[in-house]
Order: sequence, then structure tokens, then C-alpha cells
Amino acid sequence: MSLKIRSRNGYTLIELLVVIGIIALITTTAIPFTINVVRAATTRSDTYRLITKIRHLQDQAIRTQQTIKIDPAVEKNAISNSLRFNLSDNTVVDVIEPLAFYADGTTSGGSLHLSSGSNTIKISVAWLTGAITTEQVQ
Repeated sequence: MSLKIRSRNGYTLIELLVVIGIIALITTTAIPFTINVVRAATTRSDTYRLITKIRHLQDQAIRTQQTIKIDPAVEKNAISNSLRFNLSDNTVVDVIEPLAFYADGTTSGGSLHLSSGSNTIKISVAWLTGAITTEQVQ
């Protein structure tokens, strides 16, 4: 009596469904996480861009020996009439405490909130030194 040994040349339907189910599970958990990571990175990038512009205003005030103010009444993506910058479409800058930079290097002190979705960053400028700090707002 001879036994025939069948060679296996493929996968069963059950094996394929299990693999597809695992891939679907991983995808549904990874997509929201990825979206949150991208939003946080965008907010962080916009924060650094805004800090750079604030430092530019400080330097400009010293260099030109003029007072420069951050005007909250200017159009979106601008913090003064002469200084515009590119932010993400869903990013909003709110001037909480108005800022002015003086020719001697001091500032009036103040803060801005940069919001993008559920992420809000507070950017504060010290009144005497002009030091810039950031903190996450809950």
C-alpha cells in the first residue's frame, strides 16, 4: 500500500483571511497615531518659524534704533506690517499680551499662543532680557 504525499503549493483561504485581518488591525491603529504625529510636527515647525521671526524683530529694533511692535490687528500670517511668514493652513497665532521691541534690546514682554488643531503652544518673551520660552498649553 503506497501513500501519496501531497505537495503544498499555496495558502488556504483561512490563512489569507487571518493575514488580511492582522494587516487591517495594524492599519486602523497606526493611522490615527500617524496623523497626531504629523500635526504635532507641524505645530513644532510653525513654533520654530515664529520664534525665528520674533528674534528677527528683536535684532531689527536694535539695528535700526526703532521700536517695533507686534500688531495683532494685521492680516493672518503677519505679526507686523512688514513681517510676514508662512504657517500651515490650520495654524492660528493669537497675541495674548502685546509685544514691543526697543532699540536698547529690551522688550515690553508678552506672549503669543500658536494653535493648530488640539495643539497649543505658548510663546513668551521676557520683558527685560528678551529671552523666548515655549510651553505646551493644555
